Amino acid sequence: MPADDPQAPQPPAPEHYDTALIVASLRRQQRRTRLIIAALGALAIAAAAAALLFSSSRHAPVPGAPGAAQPAAPPPSVKAPQPPASRPGAAPGAPHRRR
Repeated sequence: MPADDPQAPQPPAPEHYDTALIVASLRRQQRRTRLIIAALGALAIAAAAAALLFSSSRHAPVPGAPGAAQPAAPPPSVKAPQPPASRPGAAPGAPHRRR
């Protein structure tokens, strides 16, 4: 078959390419790219949340659980409650007299 045969299939000239097909292909590629970016973002958020939960659970033990720290004593500036002052001359711990 000679190269000048009009019946032979020829590739279309660049000016005859269907722009609708090109635009559709680019939109599909853009959709895939956005989906990949969204999936990576969700994965990053999930990893950060897991790291935050793991780190906070190690530093905040459940109160009353074995190995949990006991409540801190009040600071030295806070005085412990004192019993009421007794009458002068009365025995320590004696009940007050009613009037």
